[in-house]
Amino acid sequence: MVNFTILAGGYSTFIATYLFNSDAGTLSLVSQSTTGQNPSWIDLHPTNKSILYATNENTDGALQSFFVKQDGSLTPALGQTSSGGNGPAFAVPLSTGEVAVMNPRIGRTY
Repeated sequence: MVNFTILAGGYSTFIATYLFNSDAGTLSLVSQSTTGQNPSWIDLHPTNKSILYATNENTDGALQSFFVKQDGSLTPALGQTSSGGNGPAFAVPLSTGEVAVMNPRIGRTY
């Protein structure tokens, strides 16, 4: 049996953790971790897969960071910073330790 942990953001106030069992072909909800509003883009740190970044795609715009626990759920936000603009729709953690956040009209690196 092979189980896969799937983290999913969206237009809500949480990131969901699912478990996919490949043998049974089942997908089950494990947890819903509270985040900021609209964590529409999530990505893991390139070298430390226990750190997750999420954009808050809303008018204020923000980038949050979390630890991913053993069961796939998240800790409360470790930190949050403004994205400097409305609706950050994309973020990518860089090998330098910074995170590039893209708003529709501006790009920032933190």
